[in-house]
Amino acid sequence: MELLERARTISLFGLHADACRQGALPQFDLTEPASSRGTHGKAIVFAPRDVVIGDVRGWLDDPNVRDVPRKGERIATGQPICTVLAVGSDETACYAALVERAEGIYNELI
Repeated sequence: MELLERARTISLFGLHADACRQGALPQFDLTEPASSRGTHGKAIVFAPRDVVIGDVRGWLDDPNVRDVPRKGERIATGQPICTVLAVGSDETACYAALVERAEGIYNELI
């Protein structure tokens, strides 16, 4: 749902709430391409080793990093650290952007 909301710049919860209040579904076709906004992706960044989370202010300010842990939180090897989002001109570019964001997270753990 999060990727659909980003690609379409809509709020699915808002559409749901409106449909409940008004008793009607919105008029749009999700099978149509989302214009030329590119390919949207989402990845979970997992801890490569046991880590203690440091300063996360930069992550909190980044709209492409979600599910940010608290400073001082201990995360065991293999557990999720956060979610990263990206958009690229195609699947390859999107994947590369996701990898770059994940590497940025890993670099901050050192």
